[in-house]
Amino acid sequence: MFMIRHIAQKYLPPILTEGLRSLKKQKNLWANRRLLAKNQEIEGSFAGEDCFILASGPSIARQDLTALKDCRCISVNNFFVHPDFKTVKPVFHCIAPYHPPISENTWRNWMFDLKNHLDHHTSVVFGVKDFKRSDEYFKDFKRYYLSFDASVNYIDKNGVNLTGALLSPYSVTVQAIQLALGSGFARIFLLGFDHDGILHHGKSSHFYNEEKDVKVRDGYSEWDKSMVKDIGTQFEALAELWKQYRLLKKVAERRGVKIINLTEGGLLDVFERGNFLETHIVKR
Repeated sequence: MFMIRHIAQKYLPPILTEGLRSLKKQKNLWANRRLLAKNQEIEGSFAGEDCFILASGPSIARQDLTALKDCRCISVNNFFVHPDFKTVKPVFHCIAPYHPPISENTWRNWMFDLKNHLDHHTSVVFGVKDFKRSDEYFKDFKRYYLSFDASVNYIDKNGVNLTGALLSPYSVTVQAIQLALGSGFARIFLLGFDHDGILHHGKSSHFYNEEKDVKVRDGYSEWDKSMVKDIGTQFEALAELWKQYRLLKKVAERRGVKIINLTEGGLLDVFERGNFLETHIVKR
């Protein structure tokens, strides 16, 4: 399948390649129409409000998140091990789409760990392809599923719609920003978006001790050779991630939405910078 796709991308005219992508996207949207229709519950549901997206970069450990206890927050991946997770009570928690080298057993253990940290204030958000893999664990919680089949050109033209196709995220943070845009937030503040792994190639760095990650205890490594062959692979992935960030900034500006990066340090330079201690939330 990969070889067929590679040949098509190399030899077919761009307009035909885009047409094939569009057919696949429509097929997937139709197949998942019932799951995606549920997203109408949250589409635009927080219009005009602020939200804070909480990622897992090491810098977030230096910021007092208890100030966010009455704020709308979206957390991602392993953020649920943060000591203030239950204080913050995120509205949504995003889990990145399943991908090797995570095994099915490791995924299952990770979902059990997440479930043990969750309460009913938080809805879990997955990709539609993980419905069968994940839904059984969260029957007692609100959950939503997003379709990640859109090209950059499609999002550039159509924007973000939670019942439609979204960008396939190079980072779960891209998933969270699309969720925030689709939910109608007027200002989106970013915390823990360090993205500086390129500075310590081969060494994982989060706000938590790596042993708190069930996946790591099961043998998973984000530096697995199947994903990161060398430092050049990292540069390529960062370039694609930055491309997605720039596009989402463009989509946000069209909507009149501001995305402000409150991360302390880090390499992300796409969005306007701000100081967490000087936000209206912390000052009040």
